[in-house]
Amino acid sequence: MIVYLEGKAEADLLVIAKHITSDDRLANLILANGSSSLDYQYKRLAVIFSGSNNHKQITIFGFRLLLDESVSLYRWMLDNLLEIMCSKKPCVVLTDGDKVIIKAISEVLSDATHHLCAWHVEKK
Repeated sequence: MIVYLEGKAEADLLVIAKHITSDDRLANLILANGSSSLDYQYKRLAVIFSGSNNHKQITIFGFRLLLDESVSLYRWMLDNLLEIMCSKKPCVVLTDGDKVIIKAISEVLSDATHHLCAWHVEKK
């Protein structure tokens, strides 16, 4: 993996990979390419899809960067998530309470129960 990432970084000067090894094993890794850095600089919206596994541990299924917070983009994002996840719909969805994403969820994931994230509830 390390050799692969170093090769990517040599082939594309905009790719940056940092890693830490422990006992000759990859222990920690961060990777960014040029477009990721630009997305970060321009404060693009990042949506993280996470859940819990059978050991009650948080698992990240994927993420998506969006240009804006429109119903059509959220709907597109959720449709693509379902396609990638073999049409398996989540039972519960947590959000920050944004009305636009709640509308898209109601259209695409109509059977899912919607809850507000506790952190966002406390902040408001």
